[in-house]
Amino acid sequence: MKNLHKGSLGTLAIAPLLFFGVNQDPGVASALQTEVDRQAVVIQKMEGKLDELGKLAEKTNGYLIKQSRAASSLVKTLATSEEQGFTAGINHDSRVTLLDGLRGYLSSQQKAVPGAKPAPKEKD
Repeated sequence: MKNLHKGSLGTLAIAPLLFFGVNQDPGVASALQTEVDRQAVVIQKMEGKLDELGKLAEKTNGYLIKQSRAASSLVKTLATSEEQGFTAGINHDSRVTLLDGLRGYLSSQQKAVPGAKPAPKEKD
C-alpha cells in the first residue's frame, strides 16, 4: 500500500510536466513516458497482490466463522452433558471447573469474528 501511495504521488507530481512541458523538449517527454510506463507495471503487480490478499482474507474469514459455529455447537453439547449428570460424579468441583474453562474458551472463539454476521439471539 505504501508503494501504491508513493507511485500515485509520483504520477501526480509529473502530470503537469506531461501536459505543459512535453512540447518543449522531446527528451523530457520520453523520460516522463518511461517513468509513467514503469509505474503502471508496478501498480499492476500491486493489484495482483491485493487480489491475492483479498482472496486469502475471504478464506480466513470463512474458516473463522466455521470455528465459531463449532464452538457454539460444543457449548450446547457441554450443557447437554451437564444435564445428563456429568458434574454429579466423584470429583464434582473439578468437573464444574472443567466445564467453566471450556465455556470461557469457546466463548472467546465466538466473539468478534471478522466478517461474521451477529448470531441471532436465542429465544428463552
